[in-house]
Amino acid sequence: MTTNPTTARSIDNPLTRGIPRGGDLVEWRLANPDWVRSTAHRHPIGPSFLQYDHIVAAAANAEAAQQDSATVHRNTAVTGVVTWVPDVLNRTAMADALTDFVRRHDELRCFFEIANDGPTRYLVPPAAIEYVTDDIGETRLGHALVDYIVDRIETTTGYHQLPGFTFGAADSGDGFALYFGADHSHSDGYSQLLAIDEIVTLYRHRIAGTPAALPPTASFLDFVAAEQARAAIVSPDDPRIDVWRKLFASTDGVVPRFPLDLGLVDEEPVAASRVHHEVLSAEQAAACDRRADSFGVSFTAVVYASLAATEYELTGRTSYFTATVLSTRTPAQARTQGWLCNFAPIAFVHDPDGPIDELVHTAASAVRQARELSHLPVHAALGILAAEGRYHPEAGAPQMVSTIDFRRMPNRDEPAMRAAEAFAGLGPTRNANMWINRYETGVDLAAQIPATPRAREVTSRYFDIFIERMREFAAGG
Repeated sequence: MTTNPTTARSIDNPLTRGIPRGGDLVEWRLANPDWVRSTAHRHPIGPSFLQYDHIVAAAANAEAAQQDSATVHRNTAVTGVVTWVPDVLNRTAMADALTDFVRRHDELRCFFEIANDGPTRYLVPPAAIEYVTDDIGETRLGHALVDYIVDRIETTTGYHQLPGFTFGAADSGDGFALYFGADHSHSDGYSQLLAIDEIVTLYRHRIAGTPAALPPTASFLDFVAAEQARAAIVSPDDPRIDVWRKLFASTDGVVPRFPLDLGLVDEEPVAASRVHHEVLSAEQAAACDRRADSFGVSFTAVVYASLAATEYELTGRTSYFTATVLSTRTPAQARTQGWLCNFAPIAFVHDPDGPIDELVHTAASAVRQARELSHLPVHAALGILAAEGRYHPEAGAPQMVSTIDFRRMPNRDEPAMRAAEAFAGLGPTRNANMWINRYETGVDLAAQIPATPRAREVTSRYFDIFIERMREFAAGG
């Protein structure tokens, strides 16, 4: 997938619920990074399927930027997290904590190079990792701090760099805004929130001079090897492949797109913008839970039922189809840093005149089916269907909806975890991807949409109706 590079800052405001307090800028970097890179060895386990797609696209973007002398290439395929730690910053202790953190995770000690046979993984040994402190000598406050963090992440991270991520803080004296930003090949939003908990835990134990009682982390590289092994034995006769066949039969073999006209004039992705809406208050979300429980369905089923009802009201379609991303972590991988997830379809046909309990149960069945399909590597399924002529690969990604309940993250009573905000880079798009997240304070919707007047108009209506349906359900309507 090739996208258009952009010279503009790609994240307008990564924080959906607030702006971090600013202060004196501090960064942590590898001591002697050239020597650290020289200790890396080529590893037989290459990138995961998702990493492979990301690396190929990123390399194409970088090449396009090099050919256009007027374009300044920025890495927009990034993820980040920012939080507020209400402690006095000990900069040496944080350097030691970050050293401990990166040593614990093999994926964070990797980088990739592209050879004739594709992307190749290189792994650095744990003992080579050591972080030191850089006092920048500047101060950033409010939105200026956000600008600085975004610029830092987009200009210093990449799949080919070591490290492919960056750490920093803004020290206010009585606390500090801590950030961690990474090239998407090494991390996702869920992993980065896990990272905040682990880094802060390691930091406090370094301050106290006591060993951190953290569980061992499973290897991400072992996860990749297991995923590739599962894909290698998938048969066209697998009943899960037949589910995919039926889904693509309803779309003429193409991935789902946003159901409304977004004002795009050709097949090229365009610059994106970010929007944010409050969907439910904590009280409304609790009421939604109680009603969902009475129907015997999950909160997630209510979300997709409401999305399907919204789409029907705007288009008249009674068939709903989108892609979601589901975690594929095992209990042993609960703390692993990496991209441990898989795409799965949420698809169902509903009766718009039927009762609400029928709609939410239909959506609940689709959610259960998606969870079953998430154990089948999507690239294996699509490869089989492409060979059969039932799936037609095309540039770009499908329309996506992500739902995460952040209340289930570990140590939510920790202030730094409560304050943590995950965000993604804002690259070109042809969709209106949605992240519907639940916190202790309620439910939020963040979306990335094409920066066109038409997209702003139609998605505003779409989101308004979706929120109205969610609130109606919570209220018993």
